[in-house]
Amino acid sequence: MVRVSTYGISRPWAPSHRSRSRHRESGRGFAVVASEVRKLAERSQAAARKIGDLTISSVNVAERAGRALAALVPSIQKTTELVQRVAAASREQSSSVTQINRALSQVDEVTQRNATAAEELASTADGLAGQAESLQQLISFFRVGRTAAPSELRARLPAHGADG
Repeated sequence: MVRVSTYGISRPWAPSHRSRSRHRESGRGFAVVASEVRKLAERSQAAARKIGDLTISSVNVAERAGRALAALVPSIQKTTELVQRVAAASREQSSSVTQINRALSQVDEVTQRNATAAEELASTADGLAGQAESLQQLISFFRVGRTAAPSELRARLPAHGADG
């Protein structure tokens, strides 16, 4: 639409009265929006600063944690080595205990055999003591320097059919 102004020149870009009124209202609206955008930008900037501060703090904490872990690694390695040594010593002790148990079993067997042998020897010794006594009685028959009468000899001899 082409408009004619007071000067008679047609200017399609020239705003009308209503249009200028709308522009003023839009200008006020724009100012309100611009103010809100500024406030939002300020809050965003403050939040960005906080995020930056938190990031720096987090980096510092991570660096300290890294140093602490680096300091712990040698201790962990030493602990691992000690645990391995203890495990090896435990295996050796277990093997030694097994050998000791075997040796004790063998000692127990030998002890039982010795006890049995001792009982047999005691029994044999009793038997031999009895035989020695019988032999002593028989030998007493042969006394040198004295002659015994045959009736005395028969009385000293054991009866026929007796053991020994």
